[in-house]
Amino acid sequence: MPSRLTSPAGTIAGMNHSCTQLREVATSVLHIKVYGFCITKANINHDMGCIRSRCTLEGHDWEIRFHPALYVGRVNYCPGLDLVFLSESRAGVTAILCGKIIAGHSDPEIKPLMVECSITVFRERRPEEAIPVPAPDLHRHLGELFRREAGADVTFAVSSGESFAAHKGVLAVRSPVFMAKFFGQMREKKDDAQVVEILDMDAAVLKAMLGFIYTDEVPELEEKAEDEMTLAQHLLVAADRYGLDRLKVMCERRLALGLEVGMVASTLALAERHNCPRLKAKCIEFIAGGSLENLEAVLGTEGCKDLVASSPSVLAELLKAAHGKKRSRSSDMMQTSCTRPLQ
Repeated sequence: MPSRLTSPAGTIAGMNHSCTQLREVATSVLHIKVYGFCITKANINHDMGCIRSRCTLEGHDWEIRFHPALYVGRVNYCPGLDLVFLSESRAGVTAILCGKIIAGHSDPEIKPLMVECSITVFRERRPEEAIPVPAPDLHRHLGELFRREAGADVTFAVSSGESFAAHKGVLAVRSPVFMAKFFGQMREKKDDAQVVEILDMDAAVLKAMLGFIYTDEVPELEEKAEDEMTLAQHLLVAADRYGLDRLKVMCERRLALGLEVGMVASTLALAERHNCPRLKAKCIEFIAGGSLENLEAVLGTEGCKDLVASSPSVLAELLKAAHGKKRSRSSDMMQTSCTRPLQ
């Protein structure tokens, strides 16, 4: 049924409504007839008010407002159209309104003004309607490439006799050190060799590092093995050596979560040598924030002896922090004693 609205100086006789659904886009075209309006500038009725027409599109209510007499400055005349959203929620809905005059006459008594309005509504595709996209699996494919050694062009050998085949291009794109070694301007002729010896790295550490380069993961750090913390320490050194910043942070996090008396001093020395300020702070907090017995136990470890020999300044920081904690605890005890009520 055609809608019919009136305004003080004009009427909308009816509208033709056609709708085309194109996935997330719906378009509606309305032809609005306006009576009592003259398109000649001399006969404009300045008292003619806004003429309104409503429609429903894409499950939402809309209102088109036609302004017959709008001025830009003092001389330029142009009709105006507004599109107003009437529903309660417009989340994910965007619309465009286009309009043009397609018929009219200088005498309003002879022929009404005809305005064609086109509403285009864009909406987000509902999740249940969308085609699901599989999770990224590049890391899985690269990991399989590393395990199968297909197309490998370099082999790393360690002192134990074990070796691991790899791809120079993959290594270079992940590590600035490998990029310089294999493709940099300063590379030496020996870097073009098919076998690279890394005699100062354990096979398990090298394998974990190469696995991270290909997959961005280190499953070994999540295992509950006894030597997990030792692996994290050595892997941190390797990550710092080859510019693998994310791996370095992963090792820092694992070491910080697993701090214990027997290894905290060696971890502190490691953090100092390889510029890990957050891990260093965690170690100092662990040592200085514990009991006196805990501090004495740490000072008696081999790691602490190495720390004294390699980084005496860190030991000074540690003792200063411990002294500060002790004074703070003493102050708290005195304050508690002074505020305790007399018996």
